[in-house]
Amino acid sequence: MIKSIHGGWAPTAIATTRYLMGAVGLGILLAIREGKAGFSMPSPALQLLRGFGVSIATVGFFAAVMVMPLAEATSITFTSPMITALLSALFLGEPARRETVLASIVAFAGTLIVLRPNLAELGAAALLPLMSAVGMSLLMIGNRATAGKASPLASQFFVASLASPMLVVATLIGGASGLPGWH
Repeated sequence: MIKSIHGGWAPTAIATTRYLMGAVGLGILLAIREGKAGFSMPSPALQLLRGFGVSIATVGFFAAVMVMPLAEATSITFTSPMITALLSALFLGEPARRETVLASIVAFAGTLIVLRPNLAELGAAALLPLMSAVGMSLLMIGNRATAGKASPLASQFFVASLASPMLVVATLIGGASGLPGWH
């Protein structure tokens, strides 16, 4: 669906609309189900990390599918579990087991095999799905660190409501940039 909008909407505008609508809908449900208490945000810095992660993941992936074939964009995005394994060892102190490192190397090699004929051709565009993979990794690390601190509904609301303003800023920057497809 995102690929079909190419040229009509900037990827940042699509992401902004998605998360703004989600934040409003989730906020209404949260108010109905949990009342004022549901809006009490535990670990604000980690919630901000989650919002930032989903923001860059969404913009990166939406932009990637607009400028490159879907298979290549998806293949590069599949590096997210490898990045998550490495970052969780760094930030959460989780052990980087030998099996995890080996699986990450094999998975990365598989990604390179899929991309081999087209990677040089993709150029800088290949950084967009990589940005998405890093964003998803940050979201997963934030999810792990905040697990059980709020209801699933509140957790989803926090992500959408914190991602929305970041995406609005990204949309404004893209619009002001003058770059084709970003206004």
